[in-house]
Amino acid sequence: MVNQEGLVEGGEIKKCLELVMGGGERGQEVRSNAKKWKDLATEVVKDGGSSDKNLKNFVDEIIQGH
Repeated sequence: MVNQEGLVEGGEIKKCLELVMGGGERGQEVRSNAKKWKDLATEVVKDGGSSDKNLKNFVDEIIQGH
């Protein structure tokens, strides 16, 4: 949760870190999901990935004057 100033307080950060770093089932699930997102992000930005292709297509469209 955030406070009235929009800041995350220390207690909340501690709670989240304990969850993620802990050995419980929920912590393992969070770490597993984080790894999946990391792998997906790595895949789309590498040469030939979808982001790479989309950016190249966008630049080609600009160069061609469309």
